Amino acid sequence: MCGVLNLIGEGFRLKREAQTVERDGFWLEREALTVERDSFSLTRQGRRMGRRAFRLERNVRPLELQTAALQSIRSV
Repeated sequence: MCGVLNLIGEGFRLKREAQTVERDGFWLEREALTVERDSFSLTRQGRRMGRRAFRLERNVRPLELQTAALQSIRSV
């Protein structure tokens, strides 16, 4: 009888363990989707920052030329 109770207890424990593994799998899958979404957002944000930096750099160059021109005029 004791052996049967041990088997029932072991079966119950294994069933709970399987449920835990299934639940953990669900949460890991959700976390993976979150990481994927965050990665996509960061990639888009990085591209935006790159374009913004390019525009700033493009605007700074004429300002440098204007500054150099003003300095050359002042030194005359």
